[in-house]
Amino acid sequence: MAKKQFRGVISFDFNVEQENYKMFGELENQLKLHMDLFVARLASGEMDDEFNLSKYVSVENPQSLFRDRRGPTGPIEQIAFRGGRGLNTKLTPAQISRLSEMGKKLQQGQSLTSEEMSRYSDHLKRAKEQGVAGNWPDAPTGE
Repeated sequence: MAKKQFRGVISFDFNVEQENYKMFGELENQLKLHMDLFVARLASGEMDDEFNLSKYVSVENPQSLFRDRRGPTGPIEQIAFRGGRGLNTKLTPAQISRLSEMGKKLQQGQSLTSEEMSRYSDHLKRAKEQGVAGNWPDAPTGE
């Protein structure tokens, strides 16, 4: 039976009221040292108590980021994380449907906008790579 895998994020919302960048840099350095210590203690089994955390939990990509912000960070469940996994390469049913619609337009002699043509070419290439069944014309060249 497959085991459920959970992921977690820890967020600290620091409010630094001083314009001293050396002090700010020291805070960032201390946080990095704290993260490294936490990772080492977890991996060594030092934090194992009722559960063998070191056996089941690993920390990936510990990092900190300080930015000039207008206000406090909102609830962690509303934080949007972007760009972690890259482009989703598998065609969705909606993309296959759109590919079919654009293919029919081309078969009927209608033209596609440059944006549609770019999307059609991309979807067609991915459909062929993934072996998705369909009767789509090749993308016209020179348009």
